Amino acid sequence: MSDDADTPDCPECNTSLVTFRVPETLREYAPDSSAVAGICPTCLRVRATESAADEPEFGRVLDTFPDDEAGVALALLLDYTDDEDVDLAEYMEFKAKVVSQLECTEPHGCWRLTGLEIDAALRELADEPVAPSV
Repeated sequence: MSDDADTPDCPECNTSLVTFRVPETLREYAPDSSAVAGICPTCLRVRATESAADEPEFGRVLDTFPDDEAGVALALLLDYTDDEDVDLAEYMEFKAKVVSQLECTEPHGCWRLTGLEIDAALRELADEPVAPSV
């Protein structure tokens, strides 16, 4: 168990999760469509949790891991594709070429990407084909 009794541990490797709140626009990509989740800094699995830190410590995952909503998006992308090498290599390009071009057409000025759109964008950005996540 982690030192912080409120922070859950990863059931795979017993490492304390980095917990975070999932914005409503990203919940369909979160485990169980949860409003709160946690990423394991060791195995990079994302799990639904019952609570989240006020300020996620994404730096525990990787020194260059982004903060705020960008960190949440990367955590969910890592879990979605289940391929750390693709995600970390493609993240900045994905953000620059795909996310920055999205129009805010959803309520509250938000944008939305489906799993099929993520798969298609990753295939376009990658040197090698990316298998769709199941």
